[in-house]
Amino acid sequence: MKQYLENGFWASEINNEMAQKLLATVKSEHMLQMEMEKYEDGESKRAFKQRYMAKRSFFQPQNERPIYTEIKDGLGDELERLLELYKNGLDRDCRILTPFLGMPGYMMAMHSDAGDRAAAVVIVYLSDQRFDETTGGELVMYRCQFDDNMEAVEHSEIGKIYPNNGTVVVINPSALQFKHEVRPVNEGNRKRYSLFMTFGTTDIPQWHVNFNEVPEKIENSMHSASGEPDPEY
Repeated sequence: MKQYLENGFWASEINNEMAQKLLATVKSEHMLQMEMEKYEDGESKRAFKQRYMAKRSFFQPQNERPIYTEIKDGLGDELERLLELYKNGLDRDCRILTPFLGMPGYMMAMHSDAGDRAAAVVIVYLSDQRFDETTGGELVMYRCQFDDNMEAVEHSEIGKIYPNNGTVVVINPSALQFKHEVRPVNEGNRKRYSLFMTFGTTDIPQWHVNFNEVPEKIENSMHSASGEPDPEY
């Protein structure tokens, strides 16, 4: 709790048995390539490359696989002391889990997760390959200083997490002085899987759209990262 509040994040790990089960499940997902959000100024505030999202999460976000519910609720129980500080933090109906895949070259520019409107963000990293300083793909945490227009003018690195199998990071999305980025995956055919969870989420998607799901398929056509999915897609 102290590290989370002072540095905006906290890192730990889950046991290897659960990590292996989750890895096998996320690798079986039908993944869709994501298109960055578009803003009125024509720029995205959360730029990324080679990011894919489970097709099920686009079309039926509430149709969750049982093992995902198990890990989401288990981590929610572990974080009870933190989540009870926030409105809806302990409400199991205010939680979303989304599987992601980062293909070779994957990266995300520095950003905060304030737009997710959550009490806490939890990421579980999954991979059958090891990540280190030679491979890239690390999550880097920063403390920022802002000018009078709330634009970040300086930042200093305060933590670095490699996305190895079973690693968990809890991020404080409401502390705007903390931001993070994902440095490019720069080695070979290395895939970077993760489960992204929000707790205390205020606007849970409720749509349920029929779709074709092909296990282990990686679909390269772009799909928007925001708004309801296109039923004709």
